[in-house]
Amino acid sequence: MNSSAGPRLFESAAHAKLYLKFRSTYPASVLDKILSFLSEKLSPPFNVAVDVGCGSGQSTRFLAPHFREVIGVDVSDGQLQEAQKITVEGNVVYKKGSAEEIPAEDSSVDLVTCAQSLHWFNAEKFYSECNRVLKPKGCVAAYGYGVNLPCTFNREVQSLMQKEYMQIYSGILGQYWDERRQHVDNLYRDIPLPYKEYERDKSLVLKNTICVDDLIGYIKTWSSYQTYCKKFPDKADFLSEHRKRLLVGAGRYEAVMSSSDRPNLFESVAHAELYRKFRPAYPASVLDKILSFLSEKQSPPFEVAVDVGCGSGQGTRYLTPHFREVVGVDVSDGQLQEARKTTVEGNVIYRIGSGEDVPVPDSSVDLITCAQSMHWFDMEKFFTECNRVLKTNGCIAAYGNGIPLPCTPHQEIQKVMQEMFMEIYSGILGPYTDERRAHVANLYRDIHLPYKDFKRDTTLVKKNIVRVDDMLGFIQSLSSYQIYIKKFPDKADFLSGYRKRFLDTLQPLNPSIPAEDIKFDFVAPIFILLGRKS
Repeated sequence: MNSSAGPRLFESAAHAKLYLKFRSTYPASVLDKILSFLSEKLSPPFNVAVDVGCGSGQSTRFLAPHFREVIGVDVSDGQLQEAQKITVEGNVVYKKGSAEEIPAEDSSVDLVTCAQSLHWFNAEKFYSECNRVLKPKGCVAAYGYGVNLPCTFNREVQSLMQKEYMQIYSGILGQYWDERRQHVDNLYRDIPLPYKEYERDKSLVLKNTICVDDLIGYIKTWSSYQTYCKKFPDKADFLSEHRKRLLVGAGRYEAVMSSSDRPNLFESVAHAELYRKFRPAYPASVLDKILSFLSEKQSPPFEVAVDVGCGSGQGTRYLTPHFREVVGVDVSDGQLQEARKTTVEGNVIYRIGSGEDVPVPDSSVDLITCAQSMHWFDMEKFFTECNRVLKTNGCIAAYGNGIPLPCTPHQEIQKVMQEMFMEIYSGILGPYTDERRAHVANLYRDIHLPYKDFKRDTTLVKKNIVRVDDMLGFIQSLSSYQIYIKKFPDKADFLSGYRKRFLDTLQPLNPSIPAEDIKFDFVAPIFILLGRKS
């Protein structure tokens, strides 16, 4: 985030990981204002944007839908490595560079952005570089946020938490801030851009719903905290006492359960990564049906959705365009870590919690979703929690898919592929499948939502185009597979034999390319249960 001329405050890999995990993303309204200004003299589609001081890439990915190419630039290898890990957009590239030496061609850039970073730059050299790389009518957008404060519905609690927070910010760490931080505290009022056509906007607010540990994690991203810990390594744990006091103030803002209360089938970081990578997303038609049901008694814009059993966040991010705030809830730290890595939407927050203890206030939620997860819950307690947190006419949508099967245009090949798949799924792994998984195989036909206004839909199909290695990755994401390899670690490689058999079976479909590259359909029936609180 810093320039080549300044101190290297954000460069360690550990700091970059914290930055990625705990730095808030900006609301879409920030980008709307930037694009509106750009569009006054340039017409979309836009070609190139450069995000200078890109850090771990949140602000870079923000730009991807609106430009042919987006270049993230930072002096820190650690930050760029973290950015590259989570970036899935094909039009984003990261380059090592600085504000004083932007790695872009002359007159090639439509927009230069810098998020919470301009104060670190040598301003004169940065503006000179902007003039070099920008096209005529190209724009610079420097944005950020001031000192953020914890806010709660209870004014007394809010006062206690803000006092504790500012004791850290200004008291303990105050003297370890770089002097340039004052520009941020002052909302850049003392930094003008050297252009006749120049606007300043301070009408927006950055608001994120977090728990105390998110707040502590954010504090650890501060350059002042990093400087303090290097100077006093024996005092690096000083935040633990402040955490306790913040928790006392916050009360029930986080739902932390004992290990005996929570199933541990999806909790390891490695399993969470498999889950994120190989569990296929649902088609948009699922969300269309859910929103159509919700809209029968509520009118958009909708306020709050909670995705319970959110896993690695696919179902959570799905909701973001339609709600002011989306809360993803899971018992697994590993799953939530994976979710945070890939989430760039500014209106999403992830919290530890469960189906039996949903960490949101009473009567605050428009929609509760649970994707392929409700069968794991104590349903009586889950429905009690739904009644507590849902508004009147708020809805539950429990959805998922049955057993997926490989499908090909060649019926004989399809038959062999499906037999092998079921040999693994029901034969080898069947005895290690939790009994609650039977609800999924039965498409939740034996589960009813306890509402008069209740609908069941089984008209949709989940169809994804995959390769053999994708299908095997899906198998590795199954809880039954994880249990099997823990019980028989010497047999953990048993899928390699099946991989060869799958590839040999597929090869006749297209002998001209490697079997590893042959694609086929992976198809499963979808079920949706919809209920409305009256």
